[in-house]
Amino acid sequence: MNKIIEFIINNKYIILILLLAAILLFTNLGKIDMEGDQAHYAFRSVGYMDYLGSETQTTPLQWFDEIPWWSRLSFHDHPPLVFLLQHISMKIFGVSAFAARLPSALAGLLTIFFIYLIGQILYSKEVGLLSSLVLTVSNYFIWISKTALLEGVMIFFITLSIYFFIKSWSNTRYLFLWGIALGLAFISKYIAFYLIPVYLLFILFKKRDWLKDKNFWLSLVLILIICCPVIIYNFMMFSERGHLDMQFNALFHQSDADWPLIQRSPNFNFKSFLTDNLNVLNNVYSSISLFLFAFSLLFFLCLKNNQHKFFVITSLIFVLIGVTILGSGNRYLSVISIYLALISGFFLNFLLKSFNDKKVWKFLIIILLFLLLSIDLLYTINNNVLPLSISEKLELSTRSSWVGYNKLDEYFQNKFNNQCSTRCPTRGIYELNIIEKFGEKKCEINNNTIIIYDDKMNWFETIWIFDKLRIYQGLPAIHAGALNLMISDENRAVTNGLNQFSEFYFVSLEDESIVDKYSSGVFDSFKKQILEQSPNVESETIMGYTGSASFKIYKINNLKFY
Repeated sequence: MNKIIEFIINNKYIILILLLAAILLFTNLGKIDMEGDQAHYAFRSVGYMDYLGSETQTTPLQWFDEIPWWSRLSFHDHPPLVFLLQHISMKIFGVSAFAARLPSALAGLLTIFFIYLIGQILYSKEVGLLSSLVLTVSNYFIWISKTALLEGVMIFFITLSIYFFIKSWSNTRYLFLWGIALGLAFISKYIAFYLIPVYLLFILFKKRDWLKDKNFWLSLVLILIICCPVIIYNFMMFSERGHLDMQFNALFHQSDADWPLIQRSPNFNFKSFLTDNLNVLNNVYSSISLFLFAFSLLFFLCLKNNQHKFFVITSLIFVLIGVTILGSGNRYLSVISIYLALISGFFLNFLLKSFNDKKVWKFLIIILLFLLLSIDLLYTINNNVLPLSISEKLELSTRSSWVGYNKLDEYFQNKFNNQCSTRCPTRGIYELNIIEKFGEKKCEINNNTIIIYDDKMNWFETIWIFDKLRIYQGLPAIHAGALNLMISDENRAVTNGLNQFSEFYFVSLEDESIVDKYSSGVFDSFKKQILEQSPNVESETIMGYTGSASFKIYKINNLKFY
């Protein structure tokens, strides 16, 4: 017991920082809407299945009559690790937004701890503490760590690889752990490849003796072994389709036959290097953070006695180059947060030490830093924790969505828990094969229910809510626009098929401020039929966190289509 108390006392500051981080990361983790790409990442992770239900972004599951064995090794657009971690999380904790985001949140917490260790090894314990504190109150880092995107996990493995790389400077046995961490970073997201020139340049200029060390070469073998699933996947895809996965396809300007709308031509120019990255930083950080980072970076560059400047600055440069090639976007640059935190921790520690002999001035500096970091923390809380914004002045572009889509998801998950159907309309034989392979096997058959949802709803959110029901449970959940196309050609077979259902759920979007810009509004005609045939129909309302109605669910028995 005494040893535990002694440990807590000796490490009280990092423990408090990690407690603050845990509060920020896990509070309302499952309540924030599953917006953007995180929706289809989580959807695919449920069954570890690479399918989007798209005709313009197809996958190996659509290309062949039988699903090929190698399609399980990776995904058509990203490497497999984060999908696998989310899949395991949802197997353990159940299918939910919380479980999908849990790997990223845990990775964020561990990243903060390892930034503390890196700062401690490179400079001092004080630098480590300040760096971890800056990272904890950073809106950008907390935001990316509370999503089901790939970057949160990738950042952790990048940080872990940096930690073991630094440890290897004094003991090359750590190169094995460095190789494992780096390999896991690569199969989290390909942007981690920016580390290749960073490590290569450092080894050539600072650690050339490693080229004669067997531990270094064995660590490279470990990296290749970890990356084997992605290598085999791309080899098989190239042999079958004549191109690599979507990311490498875009990089090497290969065929666009399978992905005509997703091609991205890599380019680099100095103007984009500056303006695009500065615009992203301006979107995701408060003015206080940007002010701190600018001064810290300038100080870090100008200080002559800074033995680790080469490693940190080359990392920053190659991150920016990689992101510029990929294209601007809030999430792509998120890995920069760990470097900015480390540089800021270094600067703040130097600033505090400069006033060691002037206690009044040091006290004033501490008060000022406390106020600045508290304001930054307020930004982070407002954008990532609170459903209702304190003030528009504290809102950044990364402010989480609280419309209530996850409440809608919970409604249908509870309503149709362990139910499935054998009457789900499919897009073709390939989708039927997908449902048979990845759908629930032990479930209660429900062939009476059909769900028709508003075409004004966000496409990403509907993948997470309704395609999840359709693919994994075989329940008929149909987009109003798709249904309109099915019956508009006066196909009596389709209409008769619809009339065989005895329980209809119509999901109406009530919040007009979030209408999908691609919607046709055809749901309104279905809503008209509902009210004409059942003028007294009752509805259940899903309330948004602002207190207004976000969705209405109309349940009707024995509705007839005409």
